[in-house]
Amino acid sequence: MFRRLNQKVKEKVGRATVTRVPAEVEANITFTADMKKHLGEMESTVANAYSFCGSGSLTKLEKFSQRLDKIAVKKKGTKMGTAAGSTASVIQDFSKRDRKLRAEVLSQFCQGFCKQFIATEIKQCQALIDYMKKRRLDKDAAANSNKPTEEADANYDAALAEVQKAFEAYPDYQQRHAGEVKKLLMLMDKTVQDKIDASADCKKTLNI
Repeated sequence: MFRRLNQKVKEKVGRATVTRVPAEVEANITFTADMKKHLGEMESTVANAYSFCGSGSLTKLEKFSQRLDKIAVKKKGTKMGTAAGSTASVIQDFSKRDRKLRAEVLSQFCQGFCKQFIATEIKQCQALIDYMKKRRLDKDAAANSNKPTEEADANYDAALAEVQKAFEAYPDYQQRHAGEVKKLLMLMDKTVQDKIDASADCKKTLNI
């Protein structure tokens, strides 16, 4: 560990020879960090988008529907009462759909994909990257001390090969990512369409 620390210090002040990692490996190392950040931000954004219906308390729309229910009771038999009752029913239907969608989004996308992907695939790749960096430091520390060893070189080469092998799966990861986003959008789109259909039924009831 001390040898690696000493090597890092020498590299920072420009007093050590550094083995250059292949450009495509450097690019994928950066991509790994970006992918983790992107998934984390996406998970947070999507979860926050449905925070309005996440607590046990009523949403603003649900409170409004309660007021409409009261109007419907007071004005029962009138056009206003019918309109208030029908509108309250649609709002309640919307709220149920929003809560159901939130549960599915959190389960399938936020927890089931984003957090799970970060905790497994990305974590595993990052561990290989970190290990390769340590072996690179060992290799260069040995070389800069004029005591290069075949073992240090071999360990670095093996670690580099493992990282490169892991990066071969990245196109598949991107396809999975795109597929999960597509499923999320389809789920959200279906809920919107269901709300439109429910609104159309309400219009028929009110003869609008």
